This record gives sequence, C-alpha cells and structure tokens, in this order.
Amino acid sequence: MRERRRAVFWLRRHTFKFVHFALVYIAVLVVVNFYSAWKMVSELQTNFQYSSAWKTNFLIMQVSFLGVIFILLASTCVLLHRSLGPLQRIESMLDEVLAGNYSVRITIRKKDLVHSLVDKINRIIGLLERRP
Repeated sequence: MRERRRAVFWLRRHTFKFVHFALVYIAVLVVVNFYSAWKMVSELQTNFQYSSAWKTNFLIMQVSFLGVIFILLASTCVLLHRSLGPLQRIESMLDEVLAGNYSVRITIRKKDLVHSLVDKINRIIGLLERRP
C-alpha cells in the first residue's frame, strides 16, 4: 500500500509538471502573439502597405495561435485520459461484485490518477469478501 501511495504521489507530481510546462509554453506563445500583433499594427501605422516584415509577423502570429490551440487540446486529452479512462474498468468490476463475485480486484494503469479511489474500493471489496 505504501509503495502504491509513493507511486501515486510521483505520478501526480509529474502530471502537474506536465500541466505547468503546458501553461508556461502557452504563456510564451501568447506573448509572441501579442508582440507580433503589436509589430504589425505599428508598421501599418507608419506604412499603409503590407511589407514582408508585416507578412512575417502575421505568419508568426498565426503559428503561435495554432500552437496555443494544439497545447490546450493535447493537455486536455492527456488529463481526461488519465482521469476518466479507468471508469469503465471500475464499473465492470463493480458489476461483478454486485453479482456476488467478491474475489475480483480492480487494477488500473500506472499513470491513471484515481489510484486512491481504486485502493478504497478494493479494501471495501475485501471487507465484503471476509464478511460472513
């Protein structure tokens, strides 16, 4: 049990590092986006034509915006997969327990975030198995 708690703490710590990395990367891309927009507006105020620098800043702005969208989607998919992924397995095992099979135990992947919930459910199933 203690080893699993250490593993869960380690996984949560690295999951949050991933989220922090994604947030920092998004912040950098947003700063680049605003800088490019500022350069584009200042150039249009001095010249009333689209120069190559304006087009370059427009391209940088578009790429940084797409980077922000991609990072948000990827981090959302990773977090949802780690938190909601094991729910189907938990539900099927609980259906077996309701059917009277108290010898089953729920197992989930190492990177899933619900290890404490699964430990508690397994302890409850163990108590039901020992009950006369």
